[in-house]
Amino acid sequence: GSDGKGQIVIQDNTIETPTEGFPLPDPVTPNGIMVGYFLDKSAALDPKRAIPHVVIHNTVQARGQTSIGIAVLLDGAIVRDNHVTISGQKARALFVGGSHNYIGQNMVDGAGASGLLLAPFPPMAASDNQMVANDFVQLKSTVADVFLVKGANNNMAARSTGSVSDLGAGNQLSGLKPIAIAAAKP
Repeated sequence: GSDGKGQIVIQDNTIETPTEGFPLPDPVTPNGIMVGYFLDKSAALDPKRAIPHVVIHNTVQARGQTSIGIAVLLDGAIVRDNHVTISGQKARALFVGGSHNYIGQNMVDGAGASGLLLAPFPPMAASDNQMVANDFVQLKSTVADVFLVKGANNNMAARSTGSVSDLGAGNQLSGLKPIAIAAAKP
């Protein structure tokens, strides 16, 4: 509504991307579910325009070389109980560019760069996110199962499986196995 109340729920979908996508407005394609604001990024920080988003119980197969299964380009979303499969060299199952999001109980498998990438999407900060009980056991990642880039700060992970590369600051990442990587691009 005009008062900023309400929510958007994306639930119970089965999505399979093609292997190639249209490279505009960004070459990272084709993507499964994108929530938030790509062109008007300031809207993501405005509570009257960025109403809550819930992404739950979806099955996504992101098949492109640079695909993203589920992308969160706003603050305060809930991404829970989804199954994401990736199959691209630079593919990412979950991308979080905003803050104060809950990413939990998701199962990620296949092969690609990372299962969960946290990277600031300015003016969003990719900070203060909660990542709980995500399963990366069946993922073959070339970078890390969970990758927090520089600037992704004060995030918390608990009861998740897999490897983590943390280039941010103040993150609390229990249950994930730390790995060192070269200064790689996310």
